[in-house]
Amino acid sequence: MEGTCGVDTIQPMRQHSYLNNPDATMLIQPVDYLLVAWFLIAVASTAYVAWDQFRNNPSLS
Repeated sequence: MEGTCGVDTIQPMRQHSYLNNPDATMLIQPVDYLLVAWFLIAVASTAYVAWDQFRNNPSLS
């Protein structure tokens, strides 16, 4: 009773077309724009806090 479990009929997972086609361009997803904006805001905020701490920190003298 070979193949009665359907093991012989299992198809491999369909590959993404951009993996098989080197000329295809991968499109950026909308969530990627959100993440880029989030990281840019985080970098700008960190730079501002570092600059403010360096320029306006009272001296210990």
